[in-house]
Amino acid sequence: MILTKIPVKKKNDVYLVITDAFREDGKVKRRSVKSLGYLSKLKEQYDDPIAYFTEVARQMTEEKKLTGGIRTIKIDFSNKSTSENCLFNCGSMFIKKAFDSLKLDYIFRKYKDKSKIKANLAGIFEFLTINQIIDPSSKLSSFYKKDMYLKKYNFDLDEIYRSLSYINKIDKEIQSQIYKNSFNLCERDASKLYYDCTNYYFEIEVEDEFRKFGFSKEHRPNPIVQMGMFIDGSGIPVGYDLFSGNKNEQLSMIPIEKEILKTYKTSKVVVCADAGLCSGNNKIFNSFADKNYIFVQSLKKVKSYINDEIFDENNDKWVKINENLKYYSRNINDKVSTTLFSNGTMMVNHEAKLIITFDQDFCDYMKMVRQKRIEKALKIIENPNSFTKETSKDGKQYIKTINYDGNGEIIEKKLELDFEKIHEEEKYDGYYALITSLVDENPMNIIGINKQRWAIEDCFRTLKTDLKARPVFLSSEDRIRTHFLIAYTSLVLLKLIQKLLRKSISEEDSTMPKILYALRNFSIVKIENSIYKNCGTNEIIQELCKIFNVKLDNDFIKGDYLKSFLK
Repeated sequence: MILTKIPVKKKNDVYLVITDAFREDGKVKRRSVKSLGYLSKLKEQYDDPIAYFTEVARQMTEEKKLTGGIRTIKIDFSNKSTSENCLFNCGSMFIKKAFDSLKLDYIFRKYKDKSKIKANLAGIFEFLTINQIIDPSSKLSSFYKKDMYLKKYNFDLDEIYRSLSYINKIDKEIQSQIYKNSFNLCERDASKLYYDCTNYYFEIEVEDEFRKFGFSKEHRPNPIVQMGMFIDGSGIPVGYDLFSGNKNEQLSMIPIEKEILKTYKTSKVVVCADAGLCSGNNKIFNSFADKNYIFVQSLKKVKSYINDEIFDENNDKWVKINENLKYYSRNINDKVSTTLFSNGTMMVNHEAKLIITFDQDFCDYMKMVRQKRIEKALKIIENPNSFTKETSKDGKQYIKTINYDGNGEIIEKKLELDFEKIHEEEKYDGYYALITSLVDENPMNIIGINKQRWAIEDCFRTLKTDLKARPVFLSSEDRIRTHFLIAYTSLVLLKLIQKLLRKSISEEDSTMPKILYALRNFSIVKIENSIYKNCGTNEIIQELCKIFNVKLDNDFIKGDYLKSFLK
């Protein structure tokens, strides 16, 4: 080891460091072992700092020769710690590594300089994002848990709440930066976009300008906020937006897509969505400028195109895939209504491909579900007094006429099953329809692309279940929007980490619950001023250490090492 003198021109001074040599990839390099300080300051304590620390470096070299570089420390496990917090979550270190790769500091710094905001926006956003993954909770609860992380976050509770309003103003820039820099971590499939909507209810009884009454996915009688989100072919979110609960979700798709395509990696893209988004505007918008669409289509709405020929068992246009699955396809002249042109509402004809599949397993499942509903309907018919208007709709759809009195109770008139409706529904059991602008594409490829729509449902499930995006303990629109931006960023980071892990760990062993369990339970404990003890690792943690090139899976970790990448 030697004493290294580093000139600092700005201060007209010299900074002293004890360094050691090591070999990496066949090359000799030097690393800092002990930082000593500025020479001018050290002269106040030592007559000749250079001579003194040259001797210290020599003694350290001798000690290293005798011990092989291993430092021995004595730990008295009988002593109780006097530290208020000796146990730290270490899974957050991997999240921070992934977060740093998104390079959001630039956006926050630019906005902060422009608006002259004093709050540490970048630090607050980083902390809230990490905490949303490790221990999702209210902003108040999160603030009181900030000491569970090794990095020291220096801000007060009022700064957090004020920052939520500031951050909302650069929401779109943050989303764009997240997408652009996510490629620093891994490759993504930019050839496909999947879109869907969900909603979140609030524990309030009166709606406001943002939280409106609408159809809740949880069937709750509360005001809701809706979220529309795009993911790419890798199953990783690309962008999202929020809109009021009383708005039609079909109208949300194009504005969000326009915003995303500004920064998307390719202009040639296939957009895929379910039947609820299959509108004329969405079809036409995604039929131009190298864009194509694949939408789930209601069979009942395309009956005019098929003229019942799909129900003909002797139709030789069906292509058998296996014993249970077959498909039928044909090109059609799709006539749709659109308002995208300057002439107002127009009827537009464009060529599309209609693909219909029949799955025997799906058919059996639909028959089973219907049978349960019929049994429920029979119970209502037998004893109508036991059911009210508020009772689940299951079964009621198969009863011809149900009338209610002023109290919402069923009026006892002659109730009977609607056999005509039942037989009409049975006709479509097992059938599933898609409509696409990819008229020359192999139908099997179209079916394969559509099958990946489960990934966006998985993203929504992770947001709601694992990241606990609700309940939302905020009331103003700008702060609610930032809350969901934090949840969205957390989701992107988790999906990126999952993709990295799946290069070496199977899908079964790298599910989202298993990743979260590993991150949330990976802890270290301080056992001496500069020494930490690892509390245990598993396969996921060991693999993350390799991915991010960190040595957090050792039994003992030096405090100086931890500080080196917490800056």
